[in-house]
Amino acid sequence: MGFVFYIVLWCECLLLRFIFLLLLSFFTPLGFDWIVLESVFAYSYFGVDKLSFALIILGLWLLVKYTLWWRLIGVVCLTFALDSHIFNTPHTATIPLKMKLIQSDVSQDFTYRMEQVDSIFMQHIEDIAQAKNAGYDMVVLPESAFYVPFDVMPSYYENLLALSEEIVILTGALRVERDNDNTLLYFNSTFKFDKGEVSFYDKVLLVPFGEYIPSFLLPLANIFFQGIGGFSAGEEFGYFDIKGVRLKNAICYEGTNRGFYKDNPRYVIVTSNNAWFVPSIEPILQKNLMKYYARLHNSVIFHATNRSSHAIITP
Repeated sequence: MGFVFYIVLWCECLLLRFIFLLLLSFFTPLGFDWIVLESVFAYSYFGVDKLSFALIILGLWLLVKYTLWWRLIGVVCLTFALDSHIFNTPHTATIPLKMKLIQSDVSQDFTYRMEQVDSIFMQHIEDIAQAKNAGYDMVVLPESAFYVPFDVMPSYYENLLALSEEIVILTGALRVERDNDNTLLYFNSTFKFDKGEVSFYDKVLLVPFGEYIPSFLLPLANIFFQGIGGFSAGEEFGYFDIKGVRLKNAICYEGTNRGFYKDNPRYVIVTSNNAWFVPSIEPILQKNLMKYYARLHNSVIFHATNRSSHAIITP
């Protein structure tokens, strides 16, 4: 990205720079699409659409560069960039479900996770049981909450099936299957347990260099990227239907992607394992992007997390 900015800023034409800033969000190097400058205004009174962003850039430019009259025009531009809806009664997450979002605190250290696997998984079971006893309709656990395949530890699978008779459970888990060549495929998935029945969706958008290696680097992957990647992508996004409510499923990175919101989902469930990035500003950037898309598409996002704050994000 530094190289891209270096090339563009070589030209001092303000019009070209203006166009560059407007189009920057469509630049997704290696599939990474978090460079959305207008998302900076997600928690502001300004609009987050392209027109509002253009008015903000123009207004700020006129305020700092020109005479009083041009500055007044700059103020007018900034005024028109305000989002009138933001001044209305604050949006609330009205949904006919009593939902419990779990915020776990599991380290990403591999040795710790393997040594403490039973205590970690039992804590998840206890969280579900507490939500059931508190009268919740459903409980949502973070991405990869169960990071060992269920067929390796079937007792936890049976526990989830039993608990699902009284509460709907959504949880992140590792899923493994064999392809036609008998090769093991690994999927980052969300499972729904409901009345003893199980369904799932696999993660479609994988994180570059985290969950997959870009194809042109595959010959070098075993040398330089050992332990990274190896996940297979799911085929399509999906909705979980729970007590008459449709909730679109997103696993972490997917909840910050433009393509995920194409059908303007009303309710979205996002599960994240942010232990990879704590401490850092990644959870803040992630939440900011989800707020941006919530405002653009009028979506309510329910975010269950590991090692960062869970949230309900409204438009």
